[in-house]
Amino acid sequence: MKLRLKHLNNSKSKQDDFIKQRKGNIGGSAIAAALRMHPYYLIQDLYLDLLNPSRLDEKTSNWRMQKGSALESTVLNKYIEEFPDAQVFTCDHQVTHPVYPKFTANFDGFSYRDGEKRVIEIKYISYDRPWNKEPGQFATRSDIPDYIWCQCQHYLDCTGLNFCDLYVMFDDGFNAEAVLYQIKRDDSFICRLRIAGLKMLKMVAEKTPPEPMTEDEVKALFPKPREKSISNSCESTLTLVHEFKKQREKFEAFKKQVRDRLASEIQDSELLQFGDTVLATRKLNKNGTAVLRIK
Repeated sequence: MKLRLKHLNNSKSKQDDFIKQRKGNIGGSAIAAALRMHPYYLIQDLYLDLLNPSRLDEKTSNWRMQKGSALESTVLNKYIEEFPDAQVFTCDHQVTHPVYPKFTANFDGFSYRDGEKRVIEIKYISYDRPWNKEPGQFATRSDIPDYIWCQCQHYLDCTGLNFCDLYVMFDDGFNAEAVLYQIKRDDSFICRLRIAGLKMLKMVAEKTPPEPMTEDEVKALFPKPREKSISNSCESTLTLVHEFKKQREKFEAFKKQVRDRLASEIQDSELLQFGDTVLATRKLNKNGTAVLRIK
């Protein structure tokens, strides 16, 4: 018997709630960044978001996320139509890894199909590269983008399940096509994800950022400082400081001229005086270098 899918909350607030749930945790959409496999989320951004979770308060869902969220229920119902014998349940809460509590998962639901309990992950895609629309019985890494492969394997790790139904709706604006990617649990790859995630958590605990390897990663760690206008009083102070520096430079130049003139006058003598006033002395230090002292 098929259980009808309950209507999802597809509002913008759902995506914003999802962003807030990520605070301090490594979820499926972020785990690829730990392996530098995410094209839109740098490893430095992941580090900074974990180090300072309040950064996520400033992030809201973009229009792509909002569009995908709005169409989730439509695509899920399409999944139900394609597999009428499957029992489908939505997952409206965050799942935590049984061993690593900082590893979390927010996916779309579960499905009992072909005698297996499966994770359901829904995607609405307005482009088709680098997707292979004709996968085999089980999808491979070459069939889908790396960061989505990481996401699905992370979900399987958090749930302990062996299969994920990645159901993707491709829409180029003229035609829509749904493709099922059956993803099988890959324990060796999951091990890589765990190591990368735990390494990232260790860096956050030690406040040691990942070494940047690209220009974008450098900019993420060392952003350009924001410009700020100054008050009139501050501007006056800066003007005085600038004038002082100019006068000091003139004084240092004059001082050098005086010193050079005295050095030329004293030559090999030990004393230079004008009347009873001693102007300068010349002595040799221990290594034989002449030292001019202006009185």
